[in-house]
Amino acid sequence: MGLKETFQNAAITAVNAAGNVAEQATYTQLSSSVYDVSSGTASTPSASSLVSFIFSAFDAHRIDNHNIMPTDLRGLVPRSTFPYTPGVDDVVTRVEAGVSTAYEVKGIMTDEAEATWEFQLRKP
Repeated sequence: MGLKETFQNAAITAVNAAGNVAEQATYTQLSSSVYDVSSGTASTPSASSLVSFIFSAFDAHRIDNHNIMPTDLRGLVPRSTFPYTPGVDDVVTRVEAGVSTAYEVKGIMTDEAEATWEFQLRKP
């Protein structure tokens, strides 16, 4: 096992060890719109999965009020357990106290070992 795989496995272990800090949220991957000529309608196909996220605010030094806003949420996921290639404008739906809140994916980053995805999430 190489160093990269070791970091990827450590990311999974960290999320599992986080216990109640990690939250299940629905990740919805949106595809390009498809136009049906016969019916004259357009649709946006999607696929959804429950994913374990660790949510937090962005550190103050990363907030620039242009790209990252003070109200943006940070979501961290082990890359090897994530079922999709994430895309900007995909949607993460988080349930808190029985209330669902949808967040648009505004940015996607990874660490140098490619062990985690870090999502920048914003309410529409």
